[in-house]
Amino acid sequence: MMENLPQPSLVNHALSYHSIRPRNYIPFLESSIVKRFNFPRTNYTRKDVTVTPGPIEGTILSTYRIMQVITGINFEITEAEFLRMSRTIILMRVQDVYACSKGLYSSNFLPLTRSRGTFLLPAPIADLCYQIGYYYSPILGIRFEPVPPLKANVNSPDWWTVDNRIVEAYLRLCCRMSRSYTMKEYPSFKECEATGLLLTNSQVVNNCVTVKSFTNEANMTDGLIRAVHENGFIDNAPYPSDNCHFNVISDKNFTELVNAYVASYVKPYI
Repeated sequence: MMENLPQPSLVNHALSYHSIRPRNYIPFLESSIVKRFNFPRTNYTRKDVTVTPGPIEGTILSTYRIMQVITGINFEITEAEFLRMSRTIILMRVQDVYACSKGLYSSNFLPLTRSRGTFLLPAPIADLCYQIGYYYSPILGIRFEPVPPLKANVNSPDWWTVDNRIVEAYLRLCCRMSRSYTMKEYPSFKECEATGLLLTNSQVVNNCVTVKSFTNEANMTDGLIRAVHENGFIDNAPYPSDNCHFNVISDKNFTELVNAYVASYVKPYI
């Protein structure tokens, strides 16, 4: 019967308990309400999955190069600096999701997103940021939560450090290219729930990439994002490729797929 109620009625039904019970009464929420409104579940286990931006390279460099081809001029930010800043942004996204799911900031937290609010990113990099998030699998009864890598005490990668000059040059480039290349906003701190990306694994054999999932919960977007980025960015994938039996993407040329994906965001010349 509850399933037939419209969503506003479900909310009103849940809140009505407070008007007829003592003030310290905690209402029992039926499973349909929990499912529809994503209230915290208590009957699941959590599994941390390390997401590290270090291995991510090909798609970022392809994005930089195609934007340079569009304009035909040299940018004030170099290719190496663009790669570094993009990795820093991906690290910040993982840290944001960690803070949202754990309720506390990770060590070595980079506060760039707090001080600048929302900002534009090239679409391929923004797509990855949006797909990074915690995911509850109703099939497995597990919530998979991305966590950032540990920072080395010495000789840590440069993407752990925020360089204000590179930040400004990066943001100016994104604004400048927004007329000819698709840009998307950096995800909100509240947008931390994702789909089944963390359930996938990929293999590249003879430059052909195949993406598989442990369950049938991963969608085509998860498969595409997994396919166009180097496999090592999900450092401790929960399920090895040999244990994943649901094909999401099969035998696609890795180089051609990356180039086609990056090029698909070029805006038509008007």
